[in-house]
Amino acid sequence: ISVINAGQFSGEEVVQAYVHFPDPRGGDQEWIRETPRMVLKGFQRTRSLEPRDTQQMSFAFSVADLSLYSVQQGGWVAQSKADIWFGASSGDIRKVIKVDLGDRVPIPEAGG
Repeated sequence: ISVINAGQFSGEEVVQAYVHFPDPRGGDQEWIRETPRMVLKGFQRTRSLEPRDTQQMSFAFSVADLSLYSVQQGGWVAQSKADIWFGASSGDIRKVIKVDLGDRVPIPEAGG
């Protein structure tokens, strides 16, 4: 993610990364009710940026970060699609990256 100081003064920014899971069933009310709209999965502070200065930031996500708990399957399931939302806060999303992760896969229990 590229962060630019578009202001007139030097300053820092905290970039927050949220994961949003699109409804695979196309508007299913149970999905909408039971699935969080967005989940904070990471954040990073930039160095002090001068006006018009840019900093590249990278985020890494684990399989667990891209999973939801399934009552029907009795465990965590890696989702096939996710949107990664980046912003200064949950109410100030500035970039969205859509990710296709392949098939939905149950995650084995640790140690088993």
